[in-house]
Amino acid sequence: MILLKKRFEFGINKKGFIGSIGDDLPSLMPIIVALLLFFTIFSITLSSYTEKNVLLKKNISLMNISREIKGDSLITSVDAFSNNCNRIKFNQYSENFMIAIYSNETITKMFANGKSFLDDFKEVDAENPESSDNFLTAINNKGDEEAYFCYYQKIGGKQITNNKINYVTRFYPVAVQTKVDIAGKEYLIILPGLMVMVIW
Repeated sequence: MILLKKRFEFGINKKGFIGSIGDDLPSLMPIIVALLLFFTIFSITLSSYTEKNVLLKKNISLMNISREIKGDSLITSVDAFSNNCNRIKFNQYSENFMIAIYSNETITKMFANGKSFLDDFKEVDAENPESSDNFLTAINNKGDEEAYFCYYQKIGGKQITNNKINYVTRFYPVAVQTKVDIAGKEYLIILPGLMVMVIW
C-alpha cells in the first residue's frame, strides 16, 4: 500500500508531465494543419469544378437549341422559325434563353450607337417582340408582321434583367429567305443575318 502511494505521488509531482494528450500535442499540430490545408484546397477545387461544369452544360444546351432552331442555317420563313421555336419549347430545359435574328444593317447601326445585344434583350417585351426596332421581321402566313424572336423561361426562372446572373451569348450567321415586291412582282431573295442567343 505504501509502495502504491509513493508511485502515485511520484507520478503527479513529476516535472514536465502534462498528460497523455498533452505530451502528444506538438506532434498533432502539423497533422491538424495538413488536414485543414487539404480540405481547404479540396473545397476550392470542387467549387471550381462545379462552376466549370455549369458553364459546360449551358454551352451544350446552346448548341442543341441552336441546332434545332436554325437547322442548316437557312431560315425559309418567319413561320418556319416560329414553328421551330414552338417545337423546342415543349422540351424542359434547365436554363432560360432568348433568340433573335438581326439584319446586317441593324447590327452596324447598333455598334455605331454603342448598344449591345444583351441590352437589347433586356429592353424587349417578350410578349410583344415586334415592339423592338432591332429584330428582323417578316410577314407571316396570317398577313401579320412577326419578329424572328424566340423566348423560353423555365418554371421559377428569373428575368433577363437580373444583373447578377451569368449570361452566355453565342452568335450564328444565318441566311434568311424573304419575299420582296419589285415592280409588282414578288421575288424570293436571301438576306444575310446574325442569330443571337442568350442563355442564363
